[in-house]
Amino acid sequence: MADEDTQRGSWLPPRAPGAADPPHYERGAAAAPRWQAPAERSERVAAEPLEPAPTEPSPGRRQPVVVAGPAQRDLGATVAVTIAIISLALLVLSIGAGFWLTLPLSGLALHLGRRARERAAGEAHGQANAVIVLGMVGVVLGLLAAVGWIVAILVLGYGPSDLQHDLQRELDRQSQQALIHAARTMFGR
Repeated sequence: MADEDTQRGSWLPPRAPGAADPPHYERGAAAAPRWQAPAERSERVAAEPLEPAPTEPSPGRRQPVVVAGPAQRDLGATVAVTIAIISLALLVLSIGAGFWLTLPLSGLALHLGRRARERAAGEAHGQANAVIVLGMVGVVLGLLAAVGWIVAILVLGYGPSDLQHDLQRELDRQSQQALIHAARTMFGR
């Protein structure tokens, strides 16, 4: 075993009894390829005739898949998404009072989304469907906000100016409480 260790080197793992030496890489001539198939395999491959390509797909074979390049985005769908998002943001930020702008913008986004879905393929089709959903949500929320504001104005007599005064009073009250809290914190009481 000591003779074997000096032959193989002391850093290699032990070898199983009766095992052959692992294959070694030997550098070939400069023009010769570094790897060649075993002779019996290459002779057998050369002797076998090539089979013709099947004309119809067989159930066991996979068919090649053609993958298109980067997906083309539809500019109309992109514009429609932007309009739909702006209309919903306007409705939320105006506490529903911007329904008069939200309704036409959401309707426009819905129309553009339907047109984009008709001409879209692939990724743009999904984007067009998203626009249609956003447009519908904008129209429904805009109608609910319109009904809510109309009821508040006509039935309750509460209008946007009343809302502004109420919000201003609440802001003044919170500012006064913040000043009192800051003064107590500063003077330690």
